[in-house]
Amino acid sequence: MATKNRNESQFDLYREWQWVKHVTIAKYATPWSEILGSIASRIYVVDGCAGAGGYLNPNTGETERDGSPIIFAKRAREYTSKRGPGKTMHVICVEPNRRNFDLLAKRLEPFANHSTTFHGTLRQHAPTIADRIGAAPALVLLDPIGLKAINPDSWMPLLERQGKTDLFVVLMFPGLHRIGGMLLPDGTADPTKPKAVAAALEMDRVFRTDEWRAIAIDPALKSDRHRVAREEMYVELWLHRVIGDRHPLKAVKPVRAQSSAPVKYWLAMTSAHRKAHGLVNDIMVDLEEIEILREYGTERHVEGFGRTMLDAHRAEIVANIEAATLEALAGTGNEGMPWGALEQILETQFFARAKQNVIWKVVKGMCRGDDGRLRRQKNPGAAADPLEVIRLTSPSDTNPSPNANISPIRRAA
Repeated sequence: MATKNRNESQFDLYREWQWVKHVTIAKYATPWSEILGSIASRIYVVDGCAGAGGYLNPNTGETERDGSPIIFAKRAREYTSKRGPGKTMHVICVEPNRRNFDLLAKRLEPFANHSTTFHGTLRQHAPTIADRIGAAPALVLLDPIGLKAINPDSWMPLLERQGKTDLFVVLMFPGLHRIGGMLLPDGTADPTKPKAVAAALEMDRVFRTDEWRAIAIDPALKSDRHRVAREEMYVELWLHRVIGDRHPLKAVKPVRAQSSAPVKYWLAMTSAHRKAHGLVNDIMVDLEEIEILREYGTERHVEGFGRTMLDAHRAEIVANIEAATLEALAGTGNEGMPWGALEQILETQFFARAKQNVIWKVVKGMCRGDDGRLRRQKNPGAAADPLEVIRLTSPSDTNPSPNANISPIRRAA
């Protein structure tokens, strides 16, 4: 049997951190299809780096876990069965590796009426796919090995087309770190290192700018201790230069095997729709809580320790929301701030850390009682109103809760 290359061998073992993206897209696909299916007769999923469609059990050789194409195809079959024949959901997969493509095609045979597979690169097929889906709503997933496979020129037809597009992208930076190590102090590629010039130029195309080089050579970010900070800057640059204003809502989650483990990759999601953005937020909050239970709820710990850690995490989030609310209202005096504006500030700060209904619950709780730190225009029990003004009980009350401990927050761009 021929030796497998990296693109093929990655499907021989399901790694701990991969569950995050699969749970995310599985949870997202159903409400996404219901929402968009209510306004369109046809909806599509495009899996632009589809792979083999599943992961093998190393002992039996049987498929152990479904990959993204099968997750989407199962949802498409369920959706079309429930909504069809007038409404359909169809999955389009692209895979360049011949061995992976053959495995993918075989695994998708039970979903032949709900899926199409293309052998070749995304660059080859993106124009055809964009023409096929036209202005229909589409969910696009790009899950490459490294960054080279998602050079924007190869898939931009999918982003620039007319139609509602939700985008999930897995961003992995080990290769970029290596390329950054090939740069001279002035940001140019070291000509003495093989392929350094070509590799750096390829990253210029991936980011649509050479600004990534300034991040790579920044002395303050050089050591591995600053790797996550460096990667955060790479992510924000990519979102700014590649996605730009096409999708105003951009969110990122660093993905780990468990809550205290090193970051393995970054899951970026972009959309033009607030409802979709909120849906991703709530899914990622659930995932973070699962990560805590996975780490501290094992047999290595005292029974109940995982739940204790989760309760402590939730209490810290509440304290942080309270402190951030007081900080946002500081200086607004008697004028206060409309809830809609305050909500946007808090949702941005607490993306992937607090569900939308939790943020409102905390703020509403701060308005209750004679000693409440906030005041509402409406009755304390009234529903949220974007135009309703929230103000400090006393304009001088600008200090965060003394018990608050502001912790690092996963940001939404």
